[in-house]
Amino acid sequence: MCFSSCFLDEFLAGGKNADGSIPDLVFEQFPFDHPVFINFTSGTTGLPKGLVHSAG
Repeated sequence: MCFSSCFLDEFLAGGKNADGSIPDLVFEQFPFDHPVFINFTSGTTGLPKGLVHSAG
């Protein structure tokens, strides 16, 4: 497992099954108001803030 830095092959190996096979992808549908990621502002004009982006 990579904690600070690692090679791409090492990173990709963490997503394989115990027998070395690649698992099937399972897609899930989220509601439009589901948070997808958070961007943090620099706080140039005030305190830094977290901006939550939704799936919709």
